[in-house]
Amino acid sequence: MARIPENEIERLKNEVSVQRLVEASGIGLKKAGKDLLGRCPFHEDDTASLVVTPAKNLWHCFGCGIGGGPIDWVIKKNGVSFRHAVELLRDGVSSLAAGVGAAKRSTVRALPAPVAGDADDRTLLGQVIGYYHATLKQSPEALAYLESRGLAGAAAMDAIDTFKLGYANRTLGLRLPAKNRVAGAELRTRLQGIGIYRESGHEHFNGSLIVPILDESGNAVEVYGRKVRDDLRPGTPKHLYLPGPHAGVFNRAVLMPGACEELIVCEALIDALTFWCAGYRNVTSAYGVEGVTDEFIEAIKAAGIKRVLIAFDRDEAGERGAAKFRRQEPGPVDPQGRVDGQRCCAQARSGGTGDRDCRAAPCAGGRSPFFSRCKTLSRNHRHPACRRRAGRGARHRGQRHRARNRAGLRRRQRRAPLARARSAEKPCGGRAQGQRDGGYGRWPLPCGHARPVRRARPCRVRAAGGG
Repeated sequence: MARIPENEIERLKNEVSVQRLVEASGIGLKKAGKDLLGRCPFHEDDTASLVVTPAKNLWHCFGCGIGGGPIDWVIKKNGVSFRHAVELLRDGVSSLAAGVGAAKRSTVRALPAPVAGDADDRTLLGQVIGYYHATLKQSPEALAYLESRGLAGAAAMDAIDTFKLGYANRTLGLRLPAKNRVAGAELRTRLQGIGIYRESGHEHFNGSLIVPILDESGNAVEVYGRKVRDDLRPGTPKHLYLPGPHAGVFNRAVLMPGACEELIVCEALIDALTFWCAGYRNVTSAYGVEGVTDEFIEAIKAAGIKRVLIAFDRDEAGERGAAKFRRQEPGPVDPQGRVDGQRCCAQARSGGTGDRDCRAAPCAGGRSPFFSRCKTLSRNHRHPACRRRAGRGARHRGQRHRARNRAGLRRRQRRAPLARARSAEKPCGGRAQGQRDGGYGRWPLPCGHARPVRRARPCRVRAAGGG
């Protein structure tokens, strides 16, 4: 669930005047020292038990025993939820002045609806995307997530406007007609049909960054959602799509005929956005390692792409997806263009080069994309110069290992004659030899005892009286 930022709640508590909210509800206040007194609208009050303290921006009723700040007043007076009250205070809706009397839960939404009930499905989806897009620009939590993924500054705002990125924070339902009304029930049924709402009545992309896939006309044909929080319940999916098969191609502009000759293909849409913000505008993305669709392949062929650079993650799934992508033959896939998309995105976020420089030219003109200093790539996917450097390093390492082995062999060869000489100088001392060595035979004996024994014994030949 998308949470309301604490700084936003504190801002509303400090900026919205409780005194004005109470007076706008038709309640007269009289000054009594530092406080203001009035009749509480939540019970039959004849003694003016409602106390408003402007210095602290708080209210309290001694008859009801309730009180709080401006958000609590809206919740109690209008009969709405906490989130709905925050949205009402954000928009400054005039219906906050609900009149004198007990609170009644209204079934008529005070907030304006962002969608039209008589629009077709495509227009309805576009209106929802537009509402999510406006919500993202006012959500510090979602903007902080984008910054953590390398989308920051002017380039990030440009990407937000270009690709209509959005954020679903569970406020769409607060602006729709109530579900117990005919218009609200019909509209929720249509939103459920296009995949925005679930059968349970909740938003499908709740708490997710929204990346719509746009066609040539700018209409959304697919929607991707990425959860911005990691402290989710076990089993909660972080990646969401609209129901049904994938449709559309991300960044369709670079796949128009003649737009680009070289194309970077990422594994995830967030990775492609990171490349785009780093200046690599000739980039697109699949729907995961297993999400290379036939429409995607046909778009690459129709665009006349001459070189494809695969920027999947260098894990087992990424290697498997890259191999499958090559077998589909969308065009001349460059084997030296196989790069680690995750590490390149990390370099783009940090602005450094690390072990590898990932450079790409803009779509029109300039130098062609290339990837150099690729130490982390396998030997078959390295640049020829990198292969030569890696070969020299391997030869040097092999030479060091062989030299170390030869040195050990020479030491053993030097010690062997010395051991033989010592064994030849020591006569077979029998029991005295074993006693002198502490019970162990330290050297091979001339009489044929080649292995050390625990307790040295007299030689059998001498014990029998032989020479």
